[in-house]
Amino acid sequence: MNSAPAQWISVSGNPIFSENGVFLGYRGVANVITERKIAEAKLRATNAEFKLVLDNVPTVITRVDKHLNFVLVNATALRWYGVTHNEIIGKNVKDVFGEEACKKVLPYLQRALSGETISFETTMAYPDGETRSVLISYLPEKAANGDVMGFISMAADISEKKKLEAFQLKARDDLEEKVKLRTAELQAARNEAEAANEIKSEMITTMSHELRTPLTSIVGSLRILADRSVEIDEASRAELLNIAQRNSDQLTVLVHDIVNIERLDAGATKLDKKIINLSDTVQEAVGLNVGYASEKGTVLNLSQVTPDIFVDGDKTRLLQVMANLISNACKFSPVGGTISISVSNDERRAKVEISDKGPGISDEIRSAIFEKYIRGDTTDSRNSSGAGLGSSIAKSIIELHAAKLGLTAARQGERPFSF
Repeated sequence: MNSAPAQWISVSGNPIFSENGVFLGYRGVANVITERKIAEAKLRATNAEFKLVLDNVPTVITRVDKHLNFVLVNATALRWYGVTHNEIIGKNVKDVFGEEACKKVLPYLQRALSGETISFETTMAYPDGETRSVLISYLPEKAANGDVMGFISMAADISEKKKLEAFQLKARDDLEEKVKLRTAELQAARNEAEAANEIKSEMITTMSHELRTPLTSIVGSLRILADRSVEIDEASRAELLNIAQRNSDQLTVLVHDIVNIERLDAGATKLDKKIINLSDTVQEAVGLNVGYASEKGTVLNLSQVTPDIFVDGDKTRLLQVMANLISNACKFSPVGGTISISVSNDERRAKVEISDKGPGISDEIRSAIFEKYIRGDTTDSRNSSGAGLGSSIAKSIIELHAAKLGLTAARQGERPFSF
């Protein structure tokens, strides 16, 4: 017996009755519909596959008609919109998102309904409570005659992408800022190195001059004294010896200053601190420098001395500071000028001030007065000696005492230093 494949058949018929109403039978038609059934099965499978894909993409995909009513939504859309399938199909976009949210995209919706394909980025608050950065695309659907029937809407969450872009932008800005700062630091270092090199050159020139001048005087004096062919009386001999001695003393001070500043810069200077009477120390410093002041034609005046001010300090180093400041004041005071010196205190600190009546300090010099190798006006032959290290040494010693040496505001022609 032959076995033929099963077939789908569609049968329709109508009953037949006699004139008196007796059922006689059926009259019908039978059609083979196997191919149609197979096509329907394939279509169902295709639709199922399409729905499976549609519901599992992370992008919101919806279809709306020309009245902005939802016709199709995928599972991602249902999650974002916080609704079920039955609750959204047939509803208007405004009813789902609200009037305010729709105003944001209304111009794009109108362009899509006019037949334009649209793509844009925006940030929107969705009904599920999340605010997302999204890339939205509208693809118009047109009838055969060209009329727009609605559009397909796709919305992709690009929040993470935007965060990454913001992070990259910040990282780039931070890097640019770091490069800018580093470039500025390198430029500053270069400028500092160039300035240091210039100072070094100036220092060498200054040291050469400061050493050569007294050495020339010493060598010249000693050569005259050693020359037996030259007759020298006792007064001239004494003067030559005095010149050699003064210049030797100047050389000694210069060498000591150079050693001191190098030790201070290297942090090798240690203080021998103990409780001392600062008032007595200041008076002692004045007594030790009266002779130098007299040589310069000046007078030292203790204008104010508060007795028994005790501080924790290194007396030897403080006497050195006082000697530096007093000698500078003497150099820059006119003949017959008075250097005023005072020591006082309040509840928290002691204060020593040395002030002269010299030509004053220019703004240019004032800003750099405590730097190495900086000297004031040297037009007066009495103040032309020195390498410009005294003020810098004094400042460093005072700072080792956790105090400050400063040049306070003054009237024209005054140079008040205090610590």
